[in-house]
Amino acid sequence: IFGPNNFRYKNKHLREKEIQAVLLKSNNKKIMSFVGSAKDSKKLQYVGFAGIPLGIGAGAFLVASTSNGYGIDETYLVGSVVCALAAIACPVVAITMKSKRNKCNKEAVRLYNEKY
Repeated sequence: IFGPNNFRYKNKHLREKEIQAVLLKSNNKKIMSFVGSAKDSKKLQYVGFAGIPLGIGAGAFLVASTSNGYGIDETYLVGSVVCALAAIACPVVAITMKSKRNKCNKEAVRLYNEKY
C-alpha cells in the first residue's frame, strides 16, 4: 500500500479500482465484503458537498424569518436551524465515509496478502 488509494501488486502500481478487481477475483466472501463496503463508502463520501447549498439555505431561511416586518417567523427559523444542522452533518458524514473506505480497502488487502 503506497497511500490510501494506491497499491502495488506484482511489481505494478495499481489504483483503487484496479486492486479491487484483483481482490474480487479471489472469491473470498470476507474480502468481497470489505471491497463492497469500500465501494459503498466511496459513493457516500461525496455527501459533504451538500453542505454548501444547505448552508446557503440556512442563511436564506434566517433572512426570511426576520423580513416579514412583524417579528421573527418561527416556521422559517426552524427551517434555518434544520438546514444549518444538516450543513454541519454533511461534512462529518463525508469524513467518516472516507475513513471507512480507506480502512475497508486496507483490511481487504491485508486479508488477501494473508491468504494468497
